[in-house]
Amino acid sequence: EWTSCAWEEARGELACGFKLVENDPLTVVIHVPPGHAFAKATAEGADIKSVSTVASPIRLVTLQRATSGEGRLVVNFSK
Repeated sequence: EWTSCAWEEARGELACGFKLVENDPLTVVIHVPPGHAFAKATAEGADIKSVSTVASPIRLVTLQRATSGEGRLVVNFSK
């Protein structure tokens, strides 16, 4: 499911690619790094169905797309 991931410290941005299955939600577990706060999540090639907090510093982001294929999740953090 997970195809790529890159952390850009200067921008506080985590970008990850995933293989998604038609109409099958995928939940991504995000650890918020020390000294950072979760700012926002955006998706390319998929829809964000939910963003939730399980327990600090963990966030869950659920992605889904109507057809099988690649999706990209970009999470931005602030300091």
